[in-house]
Amino acid sequence: MEQQLLQLGAGGLFALLVLREVFGFLKERVRYTHNAALEQMAKEVHEMHEWHAVTDEDGVKVWYIRRSLENTLDKLSHTLDAQTQLLKEMVLILKDTRNEMDAVIRETREIHREIRNEHRKAG
Repeated sequence: MEQQLLQLGAGGLFALLVLREVFGFLKERVRYTHNAALEQMAKEVHEMHEWHAVTDEDGVKVWYIRRSLENTLDKLSHTLDAQTQLLKEMVLILKDTRNEMDAVIRETREIHREIRNEHRKAG
């Protein structure tokens, strides 16, 4: 009986040692898998941060502005510049027209004066 207890104790001790090694191995494997997943997630977060940190020449974050919106704003800016130039030219034309109209009015008044003076002399 003592022999059986001793064998049972030695067998149990051996089983305990084997289980401890197996569980230790499994624990390390789970930890490695968990660490690999965390490292992958950290890498992806870092890549996303780098991508979102990119700025254009004005310091504006690139991911804030759609390229089509930027192109539309550029076209609008060019159109406004062209309209501004046309308005300046129109103002110059209007000034010239006003000067010509003033000259015509002055000449008309002068002619009316001359006609009145001739009527006075004749009358």
